[in-house]
Amino acid sequence: MHEMMRTGRSIGAGPQVAVDGLESRRPCPACGEVLKPLPSDSRPQGRRCRICGLLFQDAADSPDDRETMVRHYRSVDPHAKVAASKAGFYRHALQHLAAAMPRDRRRLLDVGCGYGYFLEKAKASGWAPAGVEIVPEAVDSAMLRVPGAELHCGDLGYAGLPAASLDAVTLWDVLCHVESPPAEIEECYRILAPGGIIGIRVRNLTHQLWLCRWFFRIRRLCPKFAHRPLHVFHRWTFTPDALERMLAARGFSDIRIQNSPLTAGSPYRYGRRDALIGIGKSMAGAASDLLFRLSSSRWIVGPSLLVWARKP
Repeated sequence: MHEMMRTGRSIGAGPQVAVDGLESRRPCPACGEVLKPLPSDSRPQGRRCRICGLLFQDAADSPDDRETMVRHYRSVDPHAKVAASKAGFYRHALQHLAAAMPRDRRRLLDVGCGYGYFLEKAKASGWAPAGVEIVPEAVDSAMLRVPGAELHCGDLGYAGLPAASLDAVTLWDVLCHVESPPAEIEECYRILAPGGIIGIRVRNLTHQLWLCRWFFRIRRLCPKFAHRPLHVFHRWTFTPDALERMLAARGFSDIRIQNSPLTAGSPYRYGRRDALIGIGKSMAGAASDLLFRLSSSRWIVGPSLLVWARKP
């Protein structure tokens, strides 16, 4: 994740329609198809779209979900270690943005800016940085780390940013936690100037399902296998198809989806052999990139997705 988990709950939720008073019909935010409940013995649990493959976790849809996340990531998330592990990703993202935008257009908003580590690097690269973050302590820290940055404590919708006022908006590991991904993307479209760019990083459902299957297969063969699971499923876990549909429906063009550069090492300490985890991640990243190139950009199988799109 970015420095901490974030949400954008204020912008709006997807509709739910009661069926016989027993079950809600939640539409897929990407294609509108009703999300179907997975079998009770499946891993993961939740609902999935049969058209675009998106996964929704029912367990994450509770009134106090936001408060629970804020409490947890105030005290547990190793912010500095995670930011350090993402240095390569931050560098890659800023290089892409610099190549895609003229030098006289350098207004960037990081949604869910956390403690300001990415904003700090963006400012050093010549951007006029702004951030939105729901955790007050993180906003206070970001103000010290990035003097002069425009920072808003709260959700993206409540920030009230002017229309067409930004050249780039980034959401690093954020869209998977918001209440309504389409509404969040619509707000990003509104505040971007024509020609502006949105950057999104989320977990890749295809890869996470593969990790999940292999983890439980190993657990069945070796019941004493005590390694922490490597797979991660959030409120929303996306496929490339779901992301492309959602961005295109909100007006974005020039949509590019690729394997995201991986974080370095094991900042979340998945196990005692963190060095082996780092080596395994490097090998997985190299294999994913090779498949991506050999398939002419069709096979996107890395652990995380990096998405770029432009407002016409």
